[in-house]
Amino acid sequence: MNIILLLSRLIRALWAYIKLLILIKRYERRNVSISDIFQMNVAKHPDKTAIISETQSWTFRQLDQFANRIADIFHSHGYKKGDVIALMLENRVEFVGIWLGLSKLGIITALINTNLKERSLVHSITVAKCLALIYGEDFEETVESVATEISAKLYQFNNGINKAVRNSAEDLTNLMNSSTHVTSQPSTIQHPNHHDKLMYIYTSGTTGLPKAAVISHSRYVELTSMSL
Repeated sequence: MNIILLLSRLIRALWAYIKLLILIKRYERRNVSISDIFQMNVAKHPDKTAIISETQSWTFRQLDQFANRIADIFHSHGYKKGDVIALMLENRVEFVGIWLGLSKLGIITALINTNLKERSLVHSITVAKCLALIYGEDFEETVESVATEISAKLYQFNNGINKAVRNSAEDLTNLMNSSTHVTSQPSTIQHPNHHDKLMYIYTSGTTGLPKAAVISHSRYVELTSMSL
């Protein structure tokens, strides 16, 4: 390769990395959270595609409206900054919308491996001191089998409205359907900080009980920025 071309590429890469470091430092100085960064993108590109799954495609506006309804529901149910809520849901756009909505309240989301059952599932919920568990209808039987062993409040997310849920669980889909909150963030909450915890990501638990890695808002910014 031509030495001049190689040097040119190295210089461009170095400059891009320097700009990235400047951006990350700016976010830290401004105490920016993940939801703050997301709102910037909603304002800039409301109708641009934000997330795509195998069967769904949502714009920034659609994702924001879903996340706001999540924030509105759990805020009205008394959850607040620093609380931990577990999420057990398959890969779909709502998965992102749920933890993003919880992050608007400063709630930490424990992302539960969907393969976990029985003792490993109970451990993952209890070790993080989760106050609630949000789970998809496909995991109803799995959750049902451990419901008496956990103290977390249950929220079942169904694929459609007016589907049956276990007696002790809230029907999150119906709650979502009745919520009309569309503003960017409830005005009465305590704003999450740049270095606050955002989520827990668990190991698979194949060689023992699952262990949680802590991802803060700042760490998430670094990880996602590096991948751009």
